Amino acid sequence: MKISYKLIQQYINCPLSPEELGEKLTMAGLEVGAVEKIGGNLSLCVVGQILEINPHPQADRLTVCRVNAGAEDLTIVCGAKNMKAGDKVPVALINCKLPGGFTIKRSKLRGVVSEGMMCSETELGLSDESSGLLILPEDAPIGAEIASYLGLDDAVLEVELTPNRGDCLSIRGIVREISALTGKKSNKILVDPNEEGEKIDDLVTIEIVDPDLCPRYTARLISGVTIGPSPLWLVQRLKFIGLRSINNVVDVTNFVMMEWGQPLHAFDYDLIQGRKIIVRRAKDNEKIVTLDKVERLLTPLNLVIADAERPVALAGVMGGANTEVSDQTVNILLESALFNPAQIRRTASFFGLHSEASHRFERGIDPDSVVLALNRAAQLILEVAGGKTAKGVVDIYPRPFQPRTIPLRLSVLKDVLGTQVPQERVLGILHDLDFQVTQTDENNLTVVVPPFRWDIEREIDLIEEIARIYGYSNIPLAFPAAALSPEQKTKPKDFETKIRNVLVGLGFCEAINFSFISGKILDDLPAIDPSLSSGIGSSGSGGEGRVYLKNPLAESNNVMRTSLIPGLLENVAYNQNRQIENIRLFEIGKCFFPDNGSLPNEKMILALVMQGTREPQSWRGNPEPLTFFDVKGVVKALMVGLKVSDYVISPKDTSWLGSSQSACLKDPVLQIGYLGKAGQNILEYFGIEKEVFAVELQVELLKASEKMTLKVIPRYPSVSRDLALIVPDEVTYQEVEQSIWEMGIEILQEIQLFDLYKGEQIPDGKKSLGLSLTYQSLAKTLTDQEVNTVHEKVIDHLSQNFCASLRE
Repeated sequence: MKISYKLIQQYINCPLSPEELGEKLTMAGLEVGAVEKIGGNLSLCVVGQILEINPHPQADRLTVCRVNAGAEDLTIVCGAKNMKAGDKVPVALINCKLPGGFTIKRSKLRGVVSEGMMCSETELGLSDESSGLLILPEDAPIGAEIASYLGLDDAVLEVELTPNRGDCLSIRGIVREISALTGKKSNKILVDPNEEGEKIDDLVTIEIVDPDLCPRYTARLISGVTIGPSPLWLVQRLKFIGLRSINNVVDVTNFVMMEWGQPLHAFDYDLIQGRKIIVRRAKDNEKIVTLDKVERLLTPLNLVIADAERPVALAGVMGGANTEVSDQTVNILLESALFNPAQIRRTASFFGLHSEASHRFERGIDPDSVVLALNRAAQLILEVAGGKTAKGVVDIYPRPFQPRTIPLRLSVLKDVLGTQVPQERVLGILHDLDFQVTQTDENNLTVVVPPFRWDIEREIDLIEEIARIYGYSNIPLAFPAAALSPEQKTKPKDFETKIRNVLVGLGFCEAINFSFISGKILDDLPAIDPSLSSGIGSSGSGGEGRVYLKNPLAESNNVMRTSLIPGLLENVAYNQNRQIENIRLFEIGKCFFPDNGSLPNEKMILALVMQGTREPQSWRGNPEPLTFFDVKGVVKALMVGLKVSDYVISPKDTSWLGSSQSACLKDPVLQIGYLGKAGQNILEYFGIEKEVFAVELQVELLKASEKMTLKVIPRYPSVSRDLALIVPDEVTYQEVEQSIWEMGIEILQEIQLFDLYKGEQIPDGKKSLGLSLTYQSLAKTLTDQEVNTVHEKVIDHLSQNFCASLRE
């Protein structure tokens, strides 16, 4: 928000310079981002009067003027055409430095010496463009410095307010802060519009249909106004606070909004159908053309100001073109209202219409200033546009505002600030900020919060107010008195750290995504919703196993995630689009599932994705692409790193992630999670071009072994024997390996699968498994006979249990 320093001085006798005031406000929590000097060095620019205008003897487009500049008459050559003899204009004398660095010098123009320059608004830095000289009022004193006369010897403070300080989006709000900081009392604004003519109750009817969205609506009627340009003082005030002049009536509503923080709107009274105003929700598919000439389709979610037939304004956001004040307007209905902040924020965001009015309504305005601002605007309109004000004010206030009362303990104030603020100073600060205070005993105060401070809700808020006005620099520095304790590590967090360390060691990078996703993704691709397919979450269908947000930031983020996979797939697509290959990402985070209670059931989930090749590109040739067995190997390496030994990885008859290449991880009874390849339809949905392998596990079900097992390093050599077994297709290697281990052979140390073959010489419906078995004793060197005896037992065992035969 921009505010003029000279305008501040009209409301309070501020003893600080603009720079000092900026520093003071900043230290009190109202950051002043910039202090801009206005007008430059215009000490040699004065008010002059044109005495004569004669044609230039050698230039048709120039004139030679004789100008009274106060101390002397000057000859000035001019190219403007909008002046006449007798007009008063700004005159820049010799050596005057105008805004922009241009210095006036005595010069000869087509043979005629010019002794100065008559100035336009652009040359004085008042506007970006102008059509001619700035013509001053007839009563402008000749010879007076133009900077002082026009109020250009000023500075503009740009205050950068936080969203909770809507009370300072006005001159009155800033002046209130200055009063509290300096101890100076502010000047009262006299508000007394002259009323005459008929009673307003006989001229207009106002109805509030939904008081929850509009707790208060007031109006005045001003007849016989003359719409035209605003006087110079009003144009200047608006310019310095960042607003452009439109016409005298609209300019008054904008100025009063900046002065009081209360947005107002002026309707052309003669264009209001039925002489009636109704504050209601819009009807479905109702339309309005707003002041920016855009037709907008409304819904019942929008609050409108309507007459007897149609909407005439988007409440609190922008007026309608059908009742716009124009040059033909004679009678004005002036609105000042209080709207629900959330409703205005919703409408402004929906239509992308963020105006100065909506900016203030969204942050909450002062309910008690609604009528005061209305009267102030009516008074100024009578001054600048003439007319007369109907008797009375229409004030519909179905639900009067109830101020908040908060207890304040002086002992708590001392404990929080770490210093004793004198009780008289505490009372003075609160009174200066317009809080009502009563003291119940030596330690306790009862504070009534003023209606314009929507952000004050608790005792700590009052303490903050006292601290910032008292001055943070007046609070002594001290170390905290509380004893510090070392960070307490918990087993779940420590386990998550181990997971991160293992995966980082395997070449993965951690990703962190939002906890909410689009429900449409889960509808389109149900295979990636664990609540529907994997068993990680609760069962359900059609969205039953999901937690929906009541008020999502966007429709694309309306469901709490039930899987980490969608976010990681979006990460893969993002990296792929930036030519990044060999992507390995993981994420540890919570997923959310419905529960019978009010809060959702939260589960800590680990997910990872892999894309690319087994090794990076090198001189050795093209690396092999990743396969299902690579992601299985990552899971096994993770289990080893976490010391999880009691688990089983087995094929799962499911199309998890839309692919037949999938398996489940069990402990061995409970399902811990799934691993597999993403299906083609899912890859196309996210725009991913290459195969992706993924894993999703429930962290709480991973049981690490508490015992540490130490093995003796063998002193004796090992012996390997290979087997080429022909088994039925339905027999898995895992079943074969598990069966061998269950034989309990003491000298068997390792089993490895080195070959899987189907084709010629292998009967239909069968396959060949190549196994390598390693035998080793910790007590002696094994003989061939001992190894052969045990090896034959293994072959007989497999033959009996799996109908296996040796491949010739």
